[in-house]
Amino acid sequence: MEELTASPDAPEPKPKRVRREFVFPVIRLTADEQRIILEKAARAGLKPTEYMRRSGLGQELRARLSDEERRQIAATSNNLNQLTRLANAGKLSTTSAHVLNLLIEALLEKMR
Repeated sequence: MEELTASPDAPEPKPKRVRREFVFPVIRLTADEQRIILEKAARAGLKPTEYMRRSGLGQELRARLSDEERRQIAATSNNLNQLTRLANAGKLSTTSAHVLNLLIEALLEKMR
């Protein structure tokens, strides 16, 4: 009887997927606690479940930037780019260098 073997060109079999088991804990919240969690999750741009998971695991949670904040950062970045080009070309005055430093500080502050 012939023994069957895989050809050398045959792709390797896919590794078996590890099945993760999930638990669904039930927690009690007051209406105010639920409202607070929902608001904080929305500000962080997360679903409430993900917000609670990250919060419970001690991960850092940050509020998302608003559209207006993103526009301000983009405008500041554009100004910073223009001033940097001038500085690299040797066409930056002392006053402009001061403005450049202020823009950099403002941009860094917004990003924190």
